[in-house]
Amino acid sequence: YCDESRTLDDKGLGLSDVQVKNITSLATDYEKHSIRTEAEWDLAEVEVEALLRDEKSDIGAIDNALKKSETTRTAMRQSGVKTLRAISAVLTPEQREKWRSRIQMQLAAKHEDGYMPGMHQGPREPGNRH
Repeated sequence: YCDESRTLDDKGLGLSDVQVKNITSLATDYEKHSIRTEAEWDLAEVEVEALLRDEKSDIGAIDNALKKSETTRTAMRQSGVKTLRAISAVLTPEQREKWRSRIQMQLAAKHEDGYMPGMHQGPREPGNRH
């Protein structure tokens, strides 16, 4: 919902113009941050893979590369949580309930398609955003 909010057209929540503006701004900032952080994560993963392929790689270098990758992944997840919380704060209690209901429906639809939140969804491919 956050990515869709960049072009928000109310989504049936009864949003005011100010709310739309605030949510759109939050979503845009999140998307920019997400693109940058995902690129950093991809680069960190390339580094890990290169070190793993090289049998002469120092285990300390591999550990550092793995930590960098996980730190970047954690930063991505934290940004998403913070953005969702910020968007939630913009909404009235009634709007929040409708919003949560929509999110649950989206997750249920993804679950029917084999998507499980928090589960690895297979190898990442360039341009494939999880």
